Amino acid sequence: MKFNLKSQSQAGSGFIIEAFNEIESGKVMGSGEFKNAFPGTNMNMSSKWFSDNTISTEVTINDKLFPGSRLGLLGKFDPKGGNMAGGVQAEYKNEFMLGVVEASLTGDGKPMLSPSFVFT
Repeated sequence: MKFNLKSQSQAGSGFIIEAFNEIESGKVMGSGEFKNAFPGTNMNMSSKWFSDNTISTEVTINDKLFPGSRLGLLGKFDPKGGNMAGGVQAEYKNEFMLGVVEASLTGDGKPMLSPSFVFT
């Protein structure tokens, strides 16, 4: 069984609430996502809470440096375990390619750099 509830304002802010039941295990899981758009700044913020009590937040800026660019800050937090992770994402997209570079830092202090490119 699955349940979805979505709402969005004309200004771009909104929320999504999802819940579903795994029939085999009897487990009920869900999430709540809250999105905010800041008109005139090309900036968006999204926070998501999961039923396992983890929280993730993403702040993005679109087309501010140049058309097709996207910069993002990502963060995850687990209050039960005290685990935190964060990262930065840069993206460039045009009609010929999509390039993404992610740099992340996990709670154990290990950095990771992940580039990816797709050409059309």
